[in-house]
Amino acid sequence: ASFAAAAPDGSLWVLSDGPAGADKYIWHYAGGTWTNISGVASRITVAPNGTLYAITSAGGAYSYAGGTWTTLGGGCSNTSAAADGSIYVLSNANAAGSDQAIWHYTNSWSQVPGSGLRIGASWDSNSYALSSGTIAGNGLYVLNSLGLIYYRNPDNSYVLLPAGKASAIAPTTIGGAFVLAYPA
Repeated sequence: ASFAAAAPDGSLWVLSDGPAGADKYIWHYAGGTWTNISGVASRITVAPNGTLYAITSAGGAYSYAGGTWTTLGGGCSNTSAAADGSIYVLSNANAAGSDQAIWHYTNSWSQVPGSGLRIGASWDSNSYALSSGTIAGNGLYVLNSLGLIYYRNPDNSYVLLPAGKASAIAPTTIGGAFVLAYPA
């Protein structure tokens, strides 16, 4: 596998290491069985209701539920499913490796203030007081091209997390997040 996303039901979605190129075959592992899902993607994420969201290297955004693919739009480079089943994406308008605009999709697209290189939606509904400010439940972790970690609250305010630089992030459902240090 070249990329993986865990589902709330305990199953696993992965992108294979083939075919050649940025888009890879999509596989689902559940009940001890691997199933190939029609289509390819370069990034995937899974919502709490089990909906798979996929981004292709060309920037297309799609959802997969009940065996059906639905086109959501284009211009995307990264994605993260929110606790309410909606998704956040980063645009692909700027050069690779630079900060991209953040967009949110519920039943239509809306731009979110800010930009970043990686995102991770928080499924934790609790709030926490930090020395740099309060982070409210169900926000969005945003890593920028400098490796700084910000938390976007649902009211669009941002809090800089007092941490080192990061290159990837995976929020937890019980507060906090796992990050990969940068450089590492």
